[in-house]
Amino acid sequence: MHLWQRLSNTGFCWLCRTHRLLQSGLCVTCFADLPRLAPRPIIGGQQATRLWLAAFAYQQPVMRWIHDLKFNNFPRLAVHMAPMLAAQAIKVYQHERVYMPDVLVPVPLSNRRWLSRGYNQARLLADELSTLLGIPIQEPLQRRHSVANHLSNAQQRLDNLEQAFAWREPLRGKRIAIIDDVITSGATVEAVAQTLRQVPCVVDAWSLAYTLPPESE
Repeated sequence: MHLWQRLSNTGFCWLCRTHRLLQSGLCVTCFADLPRLAPRPIIGGQQATRLWLAAFAYQQPVMRWIHDLKFNNFPRLAVHMAPMLAAQAIKVYQHERVYMPDVLVPVPLSNRRWLSRGYNQARLLADELSTLLGIPIQEPLQRRHSVANHLSNAQQRLDNLEQAFAWREPLRGKRIAIIDDVITSGATVEAVAQTLRQVPCVVDAWSLAYTLPPESE
């Protein structure tokens, strides 16, 4: 059993291993020390998306949790992390005075990657967000297999993503939130948004974490 699971089962903080008081799996002190972002859009006015939001900067310990969620077969981490993203989304939309989305769209995995991993971490997050926020999920796209983004350079990522997504069904006239675990360059969410916007709709992007540009760190 992984350390965070053992500590969660026994009521101890995942980070400092002291007795925890919060349902998040962390003690009050460690929760306060997380690299949280201000409740504002992290960026706006991209080519295909209206705004991006994220709960955390992509720094430790969040980096380790997301790595475990994606690559170390710990899908239950989505249950603990999604409430923090849900709270951030509510605050951002209140600040911007815009309506919440009509539908959540998790970034799809290719069939090959889903079979190797056994789940789509973006779908797990979307499931939890849907329960917390009362927003339905739709999966209107399918993903063709390509080289994993974390193994590609910037140009390869762009080339991969140009043909990565294909329609299953359109979401005409909807307000859509794309759900992903991390936004780095934004190439993935923009590629998804460009595909979705082949019909009229409004597209935002939500992620657990955002890789800050060097000057912002």
